[in-house]
Amino acid sequence: RLQEDVLSAVSQQVQAIQTALKENVKQLGFMGKVVDVNPAAGIFVTLNPAGKGYGGRSKLPDNLKQMFRPIAMPVPDNDLIAEVLLASEGFTNSKVLASKLVSLFNLSKEGLSRQQHYDWGLRALKACLGAAGKLLRQHRKEQKTSTNLDPDTETSIVVRAVCATKLPTLTFEDVGRFKGLLGDVFPGTPLSDSTKPLLEAALHQAAADVGLKLTSQQVERMLQLHLACEQRIGVIIVGPSGSGKSTLWQVLERGLEKLGTKPHVHRMNPKAMPRQQLLGSLNLDTREWTDGVLTAAARKVGAIARLLQRMLVLSIECS
Repeated sequence: RLQEDVLSAVSQQVQAIQTALKENVKQLGFMGKVVDVNPAAGIFVTLNPAGKGYGGRSKLPDNLKQMFRPIAMPVPDNDLIAEVLLASEGFTNSKVLASKLVSLFNLSKEGLSRQQHYDWGLRALKACLGAAGKLLRQHRKEQKTSTNLDPDTETSIVVRAVCATKLPTLTFEDVGRFKGLLGDVFPGTPLSDSTKPLLEAALHQAAADVGLKLTSQQVERMLQLHLACEQRIGVIIVGPSGSGKSTLWQVLERGLEKLGTKPHVHRMNPKAMPRQQLLGSLNLDTREWTDGVLTAAARKVGAIARLLQRMLVLSIECS
């Protein structure tokens, strides 16, 4: 994600390291310091295509590219990868479910509208499989059983995971099309999102405390947000002004507090301060680092025990 001119400057350091490795020297003068050279060290570069599909990527400059030998990578076998991941999560009907899931993602990529935030690749597929494994373990815990489930139950769990992970990301027009594809790929399986009765009751109570009455769609979105926060380290809530984005996470925060799992929340507006104040700065004379508002909050969040809920909320207007 670095600019091309910055990457071009890096080539000097890379060349010094590669020369030291070729000559089998024990020490190397590197950026004003003498460092030991590990003969087993190597430098490898992985590339994603620099284009519209991968925003923010830069091409390697020619002077850096010529220092490395290119190796072509084969297209990953998504069916096999999905089958192995499902089997490792505990699904016995993994081969059939994997094939259907990959087909669903391929059909969605071709049949739904083109949106910048849509992802139908391997990363999104893996997130869906991880959610399915979590729902499977939760189902076994609720049923108090460790035996294998029948194929219909496993299919319904996978469909619930797909709905929970993909429906929140779709535009209103694409939701109906996606549900139609789900019905075609998984015929006879009811389309249902993940449900959490205790959290739902807490959300209604939290909304009533501030004079709000939630609709079923708002509750569904809050449950989806909660699941997304459990699966990912970063979640973006997108929508026009007045659509209820702030209410969504604030009521969820109050609901979690009523369940005894109040998240540690740090709120900030990145556009209300200069870049250095937000991210921090390095004193060029003393080489001393000073945290910014965002980095200081990130340190506090990182110091909290992993089992506790934590939220770092950035309020940004997107054009």
